Amino acid sequence: MNKNIYCVILAGGCGSRLWPLSTKENPKQLLSLGSGSTMLEDTIFRAEGVVAKENIWIVTTKDYASQIKSCVGSKVGNILEEPCSRNTAAAIAFSCFEISKINKNAIVLFMPADHFISPKEKFVEFVVHAVDAAQTNNTINLFGIRPTSAATGYGYIEYALDSKEMPTKVIKFHEKPEAKVAEEYLAKNNMLWNSGIFCAKTSVFLDELKVHAKNVWQSTYNFVSENLDYELIPNQSIDVAVMEKSQRVSVLPVDFVWQDVGNLNTFLKIRRMLDGNTTNVVEIGSNNNLVDVKKKKVALLNVRNLCVVETDDYLLIACQDSIENVKLLPFKFEALEDGF
Repeated sequence: MNKNIYCVILAGGCGSRLWPLSTKENPKQLLSLGSGSTMLEDTIFRAEGVVAKENIWIVTTKDYASQIKSCVGSKVGNILEEPCSRNTAAAIAFSCFEISKINKNAIVLFMPADHFISPKEKFVEFVVHAVDAAQTNNTINLFGIRPTSAATGYGYIEYALDSKEMPTKVIKFHEKPEAKVAEEYLAKNNMLWNSGIFCAKTSVFLDELKVHAKNVWQSTYNFVSENLDYELIPNQSIDVAVMEKSQRVSVLPVDFVWQDVGNLNTFLKIRRMLDGNTTNVVEIGSNNNLVDVKKKKVALLNVRNLCVVETDDYLLIACQDSIENVKLLPFKFEALEDGF
């Protein structure tokens, strides 16, 4: 394997939209989709098809570092610990500075720890293509997913249809759309979902950060070189800090199966697909319900579009249309416990 290629797994999120399965004590990247391994382990497994073990790095925050080390510490080369969460631009800058200390010629593939991707072999093929382009063209190469529905939960990437080369130049990034706009995007042939997976030389990442997000670059440099306060780094996503501004960003349309496991509905649908039919749930006059209850038999009567989840501490019963708001519920319990 090429010793200049690194994979950095972004694993700093708390997963509040997967509550009550995901908590501070058990963050989403350590949940299993049903394969028997955690999502973080699944991500490492994909990375092993591209880079050597010592070149697989994880960046996370101090809140989750100990759990992650216990789970996968022996399976990766390094775990970078952020003192606090400052969004993806900071995590990427931190990773690039640290890798550059040991390899000035490094090319880094960044990928989140909470994606479902299949099959691994096809993913690896596209990574090899993107890495070759990063080496040759000095570009940041994004993976763009061909839309299969009018999804409103993803950002979109518009690209030039007449291009004969792939990856091709990005025309424009589009924010998460309303339903009507998403339908319009789906009807076009040059719109892709933004997967949040990308690769480039560390030197290119750092150059573009210095040009388009100088405060992020400088504050991260100060932390790495002088151990100044990490909290001083501006809280920006890499899309806002660099991707939407840079002229060196290209997109590679990919066709492997991909899901961003961003909320409880998606998580449970994938888990059900992998686990098969549940044997402890019966339904009469009910449909389109998602149930994750391990220790009880569940009966559903004339209900639709529910999400039912039980853990040792909580029972959640929610309408799937409102599932994004589960992140608010832990604060309700905290207020209840405080007597408010």
